[in-house]
Amino acid sequence: MGMTSLVVPTYIGEMASVDIRGALGSGFQLMVVVGILYAYLFGAVIDNWRLLAVVCAIPSVIYGLLAFFVKESPTYLLTRGKEKEARQALQALRGKEYNIESEFKRLCETQEALTRNHMTWRDLKQPHILKPVVICLMVMVFQQSSGVNAVLFNLGTIFKEAGVGMAENISAIVVGTVQVVATGIAAPLLDRAGRKILLTGSAAVMALSHSTCGASISKEQSTLLSAYYLFNVSTMH
Repeated sequence: MGMTSLVVPTYIGEMASVDIRGALGSGFQLMVVVGILYAYLFGAVIDNWRLLAVVCAIPSVIYGLLAFFVKESPTYLLTRGKEKEARQALQALRGKEYNIESEFKRLCETQEALTRNHMTWRDLKQPHILKPVVICLMVMVFQQSSGVNAVLFNLGTIFKEAGVGMAENISAIVVGTVQVVATGIAAPLLDRAGRKILLTGSAAVMALSHSTCGASISKEQSTLLSAYYLFNVSTMH
């Protein structure tokens, strides 16, 4: 999963055309939350964790088999000097009837520019390079520090201990469904509404949700949630 989380967004960014790159990029996160909901649904009806692991392995097996038929990224092939293979890969990705010449030319020019301007760690001293790097890192730090993984991986236990009056499995499914719906709504809006407004809006809703949760649960339950979060951060991050 660690390798996939790194490779898939990079691959999508390199193979997708500019006009749909944002929407396709969000497809990765959409499938992540669909997978989480998939596990919640089967976890609600399967008591044996070994059988649940087998059921959850099915998408991974299908994914592994289909990966053999995926074309290599044209950008990657160009970095290896394989211009002919890069052209063939781009044509296969766009379709036989699509004229790739202008797009392929831009790819070659971009790669040549990157080759001429090879970056090193020393280049981080330059403000126009350092600022985007810091912004990117801080967005990810804040996103992970929200505790999303700690909560998602322990939803059943959290809802049971919180005494919400709903079966913990059903509560987990509700949360998983909300994630799928929210991600599905964000996907088509990514290229229309823009990135900043979606980042700001989602961060505001997360802050409101955390505040509401903190104000409504007891001190003992709050301590439990904090323990779950700290444990997962220490073992996963």
